[in-house]
Amino acid sequence: MDAPSQKIVSATISMAGGAYAFKHFDNDVCRAVINNIVVGKSYPKVEFVADVRTIVDAGANIGAASVYFAALYPDARVLAFEPAPENFALLAENTKPFENIAAHEVGLFDADKEAPLYEGEFDPSTNSVGDSGLNTGRSRMVNLRAAKPFLHGLEVDRIDILKLDTEGCEVPILRSLEDMLSAIKVVYVEYHDDEDRRVIDDLLSRHHILSSADAIEPHRGELCYVARRAFPSESAMNQYRITV
Repeated sequence: MDAPSQKIVSATISMAGGAYAFKHFDNDVCRAVINNIVVGKSYPKVEFVADVRTIVDAGANIGAASVYFAALYPDARVLAFEPAPENFALLAENTKPFENIAAHEVGLFDADKEAPLYEGEFDPSTNSVGDSGLNTGRSRMVNLRAAKPFLHGLEVDRIDILKLDTEGCEVPILRSLEDMLSAIKVVYVEYHDDEDRRVIDDLLSRHHILSSADAIEPHRGELCYVARRAFPSESAMNQYRITV
């Protein structure tokens, strides 16, 4: 069933010393999501991480994070993945001025499949493959692709920054990329279930350290993991550590 269309408005977003034209859905949820991204709250820049060449934005929505990363890392290749047609249309338009962003109308997963995408109740940013209190009973079928082979088909053999906000598909994507995880310098991941949070930590804590976290609700939050090898020194990694 097709979702009802939402009004689209034009705005200007400012970040990394630049101002960019940006179209978005006309609702408070969408505006809040965009603002949290452009001010660096959702995905705080890890200043000491250098030589960023490849960024994967899974769950790119309408493109705010992709534009944010492209502005912060102008020499990096940004691959944006979004399966919802109404979101992808704005993603494609908002990222068109950036030669280093490539937008793909698919979602990442751990298998190739079609799946129902449930419409977000207040904004398409909460569209999800799984059912939740933030979506409605309306859905449409979308294309999902196994993350590792699909990225390899795009000639991606290393990821420097991985951002996952895929409304419940984060764990399957991480498992698909499991043998690539140790090389990723920064992982930004939103969790939507406390059990998923524990699985995410188990997958990443082998070679990453939790750098920052924001528990938005009891079972939902945003995490930032940084690879231990990305820190300039052991002392830098432990400078705030308290020992007794």
